Amino acid sequence: MLERINDVYTFLLKGASRQEILEYSGQTWGIQRSQTDTYIARAYKYFNERTQIKRDTELGQALERYEMLFQKAFKVQDYKTCIQAQTRIDKIMGLEIERKEFTGKGGGAIVYKLEYPTDE
Repeated sequence: MLERINDVYTFLLKGASRQEILEYSGQTWGIQRSQTDTYIARAYKYFNERTQIKRDTELGQALERYEMLFQKAFKVQDYKTCIQAQTRIDKIMGLEIERKEFTGKGGGAIVYKLEYPTDE
């Protein structure tokens, strides 16, 4: 079964459609659609697990590189590079605060009007 899942996984990586995989599995393995769909689901699950592991690895490497860059820049008192490295670390970690500036018509001031309730 694992060999079949690997075959389906390879087909998916090559961009095969569900229909192409169904035809292949029916002709080669003599199985029904439901079993093929199970193989497809397991192949996608495997793909998602591998992707998450790779993402975590890449994220860790990126953080380590920026931290190392920060440390080296700090030792030589290159504070501009320190700020740049820290900014990237903050962004990767989701600590960056996105600021937006709002303006009125034509980039001017925002005009607003206060109205107070009247006693009637």
